[in-house]
Amino acid sequence: MDNLCEWIEPDHPILSVRQQAVILGLNRSVLYYQPRPKMLSEEQLKLLRLVDEIYTKYPFMGSRQMSDYISRHHSPCKRHEARWAYEKLGLQSVAPGPHTSKPHPENQIYPYLLKDLQIVRPCQVFSTDITYVRMHKGFVYLTAIIDWYSRFVLDWQLSINMEADFCIETLGRVLTSTSCEIFNTDQGAQFASKGFTDLLK
Repeated sequence: MDNLCEWIEPDHPILSVRQQAVILGLNRSVLYYQPRPKMLSEEQLKLLRLVDEIYTKYPFMGSRQMSDYISRHHSPCKRHEARWAYEKLGLQSVAPGPHTSKPHPENQIYPYLLKDLQIVRPCQVFSTDITYVRMHKGFVYLTAIIDWYSRFVLDWQLSINMEADFCIETLGRVLTSTSCEIFNTDQGAQFASKGFTDLLK
């Protein structure tokens, strides 16, 4: 039973409230206890209003960024205070964080070939990566392939998930019209996947 007090019937036809409390093993005083709601101080209310206002403009901010922002533009604010406000308001940063380059343990790791390399012509080195783009409600992932020499974006694509397909499709389109000597990526699971590396091979 979550709350034995709920079993007490004030208008019971036979048993008094005291008798019911004895049967349930309750002290009668708990039946009349009314917890007082904890009142927030003026400073706490001010902080909650401020955090809510700033978060509406910048929903990607975590508690650390929020405390820094408030300290710079308003008044000193410690991180635990910003964290408290986030919990009280039920807020959470919408930024996905640095999860765009997780390696898969089964994928082969390739050597880094660009150390001390002079990049002197187009189509010598291509490179790709994934980032995210904040939207009004959430975010999408963006992959782009560039030529390191010209910094020209050869192709790009958006995706709502981190599956390798959108990276493979982008690479496939690039390789139908051009090629390079070295293709540079991080060791993210998408770029070390069989579908991606098979296209390059």
